[in-house]
Amino acid sequence: LFNAVDSDGNGMLNKSELKQLLIKACPPSRKVREADVAFVLEKCDVNGDDCIDINELGLAVACWLEVIKTMPDPGAAEEKKSSACVLL
Repeated sequence: LFNAVDSDGNGMLNKSELKQLLIKACPPSRKVREADVAFVLEKCDVNGDDCIDINELGLAVACWLEVIKTMPDPGAAEEKKSSACVLL
């Protein structure tokens, strides 16, 4: 999974690559926002280089799976609102 999203092959996931990882590790219905990427990076970037390396990968994935499990998808609420607006 790491190598699949490490598009430049430098052994670190930048914000864009991390977002791709989060997208692959969540249900298709969940939208991955920039705030999600920032949250995982803040919690899991142990060495402070603003990237996720292979040693931080397990922590990042575990953190993201916990977010998916415990926090509602803010995009789902927005979609419901916009659908209701269309009906009006």
